[in-house]
Amino acid sequence: MDCECLDMLPTVFRVLANPKQLISDDTCLEKLLDWLRDVVQKDAAVLDVSGMPFLKEFFTDVLKLQEPSPGILSFTMRLAGLLSISRTGFQNLQREEILSCLFGESGVSRRLLWDDASVRSGWIQGMHSMMQHQEAVQFFENSRGVEVTLQLQSDTSMFVVSAATHLLAHIIHSVLQWPLCRPAKSSSCRLSSTADVCSNIDECDWPSCVQKIIALVEASLNSDVSSEVCHSVRILTLVFSQCQTTVAVRLWPKVSGPVGALLRRCPSFVAQPLADLFLTLSRCPAFCSLDSEIWAMLSFALHSFTPPLASTLALGIGKLPECPLSTKLEAYNVILHPMDYVLRASSQRMQETGLLDETVCDPAAVEKLLINRSSCIAFLCQALGHIKDLSDTLPSCPTQFPCSLLVQSVLLVLQFCSDEILPPCVTAATLCQNLIGCVKIQRSSLDTLGSLSKWGAHCQWENVLNVLLGYLKNPESDPVVLQKSFQATCLWLISLCSHREELWPRIHHFLSNDLFPVLKKRIFDLRWEVRDSAVEFLIGISAAFQEKKDLRTLLFTSGIVDLLMDLLEDPESYVRASTAMALGHLVGITGYLENLPDLENRFTSVEEKIVPQLLNILSDDSEGFPRRAVVKVFTSWLKNHHMWKGMERNIAQVLHGGGHDPDWEVKVNTLNLAETLVQQTLNGSCCIFATKHSGILKPENVWNSLQELYETKLFEILFHTLFDCDRPVAQKSCSILILLKKATVEFCTEMNSEPDKHMLSREMMQDRISSRCGYCMGSADNANLQTLENVIDVLMALNLEVLQCELEQSSDYVVNSPRSLLQDILATALTSSEEIDVDCY
Repeated sequence: MDCECLDMLPTVFRVLANPKQLISDDTCLEKLLDWLRDVVQKDAAVLDVSGMPFLKEFFTDVLKLQEPSPGILSFTMRLAGLLSISRTGFQNLQREEILSCLFGESGVSRRLLWDDASVRSGWIQGMHSMMQHQEAVQFFENSRGVEVTLQLQSDTSMFVVSAATHLLAHIIHSVLQWPLCRPAKSSSCRLSSTADVCSNIDECDWPSCVQKIIALVEASLNSDVSSEVCHSVRILTLVFSQCQTTVAVRLWPKVSGPVGALLRRCPSFVAQPLADLFLTLSRCPAFCSLDSEIWAMLSFALHSFTPPLASTLALGIGKLPECPLSTKLEAYNVILHPMDYVLRASSQRMQETGLLDETVCDPAAVEKLLINRSSCIAFLCQALGHIKDLSDTLPSCPTQFPCSLLVQSVLLVLQFCSDEILPPCVTAATLCQNLIGCVKIQRSSLDTLGSLSKWGAHCQWENVLNVLLGYLKNPESDPVVLQKSFQATCLWLISLCSHREELWPRIHHFLSNDLFPVLKKRIFDLRWEVRDSAVEFLIGISAAFQEKKDLRTLLFTSGIVDLLMDLLEDPESYVRASTAMALGHLVGITGYLENLPDLENRFTSVEEKIVPQLLNILSDDSEGFPRRAVVKVFTSWLKNHHMWKGMERNIAQVLHGGGHDPDWEVKVNTLNLAETLVQQTLNGSCCIFATKHSGILKPENVWNSLQELYETKLFEILFHTLFDCDRPVAQKSCSILILLKKATVEFCTEMNSEPDKHMLSREMMQDRISSRCGYCMGSADNANLQTLENVIDVLMALNLEVLQCELEQSSDYVVNSPRSLLQDILATALTSSEEIDVDCY
């Protein structure tokens, strides 16, 4: 602990104990506790009542008060718990009878202030902190802590209830790991033999406190009171989520009987907590053996829970890394049941083949949910979401999983929503009536359809593309639905070509004859979200198929580029930003236009129009999004070594405009461009400079590289942003200058020239940049840097490493320091004291 902070602590605690000096800001107390907790966790002996009389004085003064502030009393109990983490600290507090007065049977729980929820919460958290050793557990039991905590599980405050549950779980979990409670015989970590485990449990010397809690949990599991049952299940869930294998093996046989009986009764109010408990048990290493009884319980739960709850449980089972195949298949069965219903409903007779040969959930319960509109939408959205979440874990082989039928069922849902299918039976008509025009179902279905694109080669992909095309053509489609339709289409096209290259001619035909005409219309849709989605789709397709010569030909001959040029003046900034990115990408792939001289010539003229418009956006656009996009475009071109006429001049314009932009993200993106330029120049691969070298930093190479960078006004931008008010900007600038300084040091060493060893402070750095270079920080009309030698002189004088360390610290590291916190507490108390003494008249 800092000596200055240690000197301030006595005054701070005297202020806290003084009822006339109220602390109006409770967050100060929270921060003080957090800091003291960190101190105690590093070394519990630092804070001790015996060595710090002011702590004893603080506890004594607070306990003497007739009506202390609830916040101060809560703080006092939590502080006492922290100081009791070690046995020595606990014994010292107990010797002074502080713990008994705070937590004992005649302590705070018997006072009127107990009615305040913050006091009850402080009591629980204080007890929770001290439960680290046997003496504290014994004190908890002797103080009737078990009974008090059980009462608090029915508290009116949900925070108190949660804290009480965590306290009981913590006691069980912690105590059963102590040496005195370990089995006399070593037992296997698996539940292979319950009898052996039970015999070891009989030989355990469990503290009576834990035995009492477990007995109450067992009794509550058999109760008919919903709150008692749920609290007990949550306690077990918390214990098994934290405990080690040895604890789980010894605790489970004690509670497995009541849990099994509760599962067989399965009242509706406890189904969700039970599902959480079973999923927690299934992740516990103690129960991962395939013959564990946990899997039988999970299977029973899947059969007995309501379909929506069973589906939630099935999702958890589907994500388990280790699980019996039979249980996992049952989980898939539960999730796919609604889709099986949709598939059968679309046939002439419900008895025709669907996704599933037999079902786990009650078919009548599923049908009841799907014939009602509100429950149908909720249940189908849940099923579709779960299928999407499990799409990566579902088998990809069509012989192992009916992937084609699943995709077909999702398409049917989409067709029911758009009223594109004639219902063949009453069941289908009911489904259609429930789903028609439902945007929520359309969004979920399109998301799920996109996630199933990995099966594109095994499905009737033409049907998928036709349904998606129908949604893209539909003038009544919701903007988000159109966005997801574009995304799903892109995913399916990419998947089809990656798995079956021979399909490309047919896909190209679909793009040119069907999709691109729709895309042209959507680019000028009245809704900006649709325009933005269309442009993003174009970016995705051109990026995925940039090496396809016929697609590039289609892009540059279809007139889409000209349409995009018009969109650069769109009234919506998001559209302008996406369009800039799209045009930047199209310019970037012109390198693939080999053997297409006409197209090259044609696009060169377009390129000459694009670059000036992008520069105009950077200088004139009032919104930040388009300006950020423009800088990213130039960075991408530079990284990919794309060249154009006037490139060096344009890069310098971007550096100057972006470096002085009011938007900090534009400045960071500009510095990313500068970093790319520096790295490429130093290794001799930069495409904008005529000088090339092998990347070996010979003196002449370094000098030439620095000279080229100097001519682009790069150093002017770096020095300007080095002391920017936005920390990410200054950090980026500093890292680039360190890179340049390293190269300069090597250059000076090679030239036998000793670099300047005199390092400057941060304030002196600003003065040096201003005076030596004629550059005034923050001035709009600054003079240019004089010479490269002048720049190198300043660069060597800057203590950039120290500045970088300062910038890596959070912007509020001084404000949030312990010393500042203690000063704030004293200042707040002084202010409130003065306010009390003021006569308002």
